[in-house]
Amino acid sequence: MRTKLKFSFLFLSLLLFIALALVGVKAGELGYRNLLMVLPKSADAAFPEPERMAELGEEFILTYERPTPVMVKALRSQWNVTAIGTNENYAALMGYPLLCGGFLTESAVRNRERFAVLEENTAFQMFGALEVAGLTFEMDGAVWLIVGVVKEPGITGGELKIYLPATCLKGAPNALLARVGSDETAVLAGLKTLGIHESTHWLLSLNGVGGAIWGRFTVAGQAAVCGAIVLLMGKGVLLLKGRARLLKARLRQVYLPALIAQNPRELALIGGVLLLLAAGIALLVFTVPRILETCLNGKESLQGFRELSGQWFGGKIGGFQKLQQWSAGLLAGFLPAYTMFLLFAAKR
Repeated sequence: MRTKLKFSFLFLSLLLFIALALVGVKAGELGYRNLLMVLPKSADAAFPEPERMAELGEEFILTYERPTPVMVKALRSQWNVTAIGTNENYAALMGYPLLCGGFLTESAVRNRERFAVLEENTAFQMFGALEVAGLTFEMDGAVWLIVGVVKEPGITGGELKIYLPATCLKGAPNALLARVGSDETAVLAGLKTLGIHESTHWLLSLNGVGGAIWGRFTVAGQAAVCGAIVLLMGKGVLLLKGRARLLKARLRQVYLPALIAQNPRELALIGGVLLLLAAGIALLVFTVPRILETCLNGKESLQGFRELSGQWFGGKIGGFQKLQQWSAGLLAGFLPAYTMFLLFAAKR
């Protein structure tokens, strides 16, 4: 019965460990583009108007969005859709592939031209086809020209979205997304010129969030190594005790030089075990601080992350939040399961 339980906990630990690895890899895929997401901490945290953001220049690559529910008319039908006010960098930074035509251009945003890009599902719902570039629809009593179609991964069948120049819509954006290159300081300095500070806005590095989720997998691996080291050290201590008793009994019968000459293998074994114990202690001293460091860094990267709405930027925050919840749950299951395996393995 004890053997079955031991291997059951080992099998469960392996399954949870593999699941943690898969979640960590997925988090890395979502955050690989070195993106910095800027979100308001409160309703009072304002963003500048789109025209002011354009003054930062081409070397400062950012995009933004302002979702607005609107009603559009096309082919004698009316549709309730979400209009995403944004700029020319949105599709590229979000990684949305173009299926037809092109995306918004810098001149279209600057000149407030009534151009629109449809999401794939929206194009099919409104027109029954993907090749809709050049067609038009009505919104707020004005005619809008469709210039392209993009695919937004993960969108559900009931969601209808169109992407418009933010300059054509009222109000300022409510979320920003910036590409962070080798000089993150320059990006942060540019954001400060827009009145964006850490005291009023969340500055979330998607790489940092993905790294924090992956960090839980590394913590599980390091904890597994530490547990195995402690288990082996415990067995080594028991072995030393047994050999020490044996040699102590023999020492009563012969002198020390004779004991050394008669028991070279026993003494070599004791020396080897002592070296392994020293190596185990050194590994623990090296590994435990790194586990704590990974946990602290992950906590800092995820600060305020769990409370954010998951709807910004095509649900990217929502995707990360689900992965964060899964990784936390898997780690919470792995640690006790592996601990139970070690306890059963330690018993004779």
